[in-house]
Amino acid sequence: MRILVVDDDQELRNFMKVFLSPLGYEVLTASNGGEALDMLHCQEIELVISDLVMEPIDGLELCRRIRKIDFPHYLYIIILTARETSQDLVQLLEEGADDFIAKPFDNEELRVRIMAGERIVKLERSYAEKNRSLHEAHERLNEAYMIIRRDLEAAARLQQSLLPASSSSMGGLHFEWLFMPSRILGGDIFNYFLLEDHRVGFYIIDVAGHGIPSAMLSFTLSNTLSPSLGAAGFVVKPAKGLPALQAAAPSAVVGELNRHFVGDEESLIYFTMIYGLFDRARETLTISQAGHPSPFLVKPAGASFFIGSGGYPVGMLSFAEYDEHRVPMQKGDRLFLYSDGVIDCMNASKERFSRERFAEYLVQSRKKSLRECIEGMEALLREWAGNKDFDDDVSLLAFEME
Repeated sequence: MRILVVDDDQELRNFMKVFLSPLGYEVLTASNGGEALDMLHCQEIELVISDLVMEPIDGLELCRRIRKIDFPHYLYIIILTARETSQDLVQLLEEGADDFIAKPFDNEELRVRIMAGERIVKLERSYAEKNRSLHEAHERLNEAYMIIRRDLEAAARLQQSLLPASSSSMGGLHFEWLFMPSRILGGDIFNYFLLEDHRVGFYIIDVAGHGIPSAMLSFTLSNTLSPSLGAAGFVVKPAKGLPALQAAAPSAVVGELNRHFVGDEESLIYFTMIYGLFDRARETLTISQAGHPSPFLVKPAGASFFIGSGGYPVGMLSFAEYDEHRVPMQKGDRLFLYSDGVIDCMNASKERFSRERFAEYLVQSRKKSLRECIEGMEALLREWAGNKDFDDDVSLLAFEME
């Protein structure tokens, strides 16, 4: 450890050097406070032993000035003083001294006081090094977090790009939707599309869990359910005896998805969904429900009802079978498909928004445009949640027969 001895007495400076050097300390000397400050600026010194009475800068002023300097490490200060009143000693400590030794001093007392200062300096160095390491680790973590954040935001933009166009019409239906993920990435996905036989296919899916794994599966499902023109897949199948493809029945689509995604208990991945077809020519709606909340049908005159009662989630049970519900549609009829993040949305009192409150709002809003209805639902849910982040993804897909 490097010690700076500051005293205007040459003999004392020489004694300190002779006494402390054999103890393993590197000793530097200064004849006054000004000289000491110059040395402190250009050399790394860890402990200062200074006389109190000096000219032009005394030991008290030296303490004040040292404590105003932002050194990269803590500087321990011992003051040599002939003053022994409690007021003098209190002032020394208040101005930044760490310890003091009364003059004339005992050599052994000086040694142990320096050893105590050395322990504190080493402890401070150890803490500073740990803090530096923690800071560096924090910086690395923050950098990694920012990279992950940018990647997640890019993935979220990709997920948004998979959603259909809002306020669009096809096959005699006008569509609107609402999507508010609980995190950057959500596990909900929905879409609608015109099929070759002029029917409209649509679905809404809620993947179990949250975050990246759920979002990755929702990406996969979006591609799986894409009705690639001219290619047989999940939603279009070869027609018996005909060269063309036709829309697969909703129960067949859900059943095939279940066989494709069902796994063992250790790799259990499942999701709830509604898949449906609208036939403009027959003015009928056919849906298959797989553990998803029941769609809500609203008629212009106010007669409204939920369709279906549950079913098994997809990917959970290999033996699961799926039914279909066929409902006639008329002009002005509206169907609302939604995730459980809507009806399970909690307010500050831990009260669910509920299916009943959801249905009541939709019936009351039946004379508004579908867009206004969806916007009102968004405002209502945000107010219900207290304008905080949602605990679960909020998805709502709605269409009206034109």
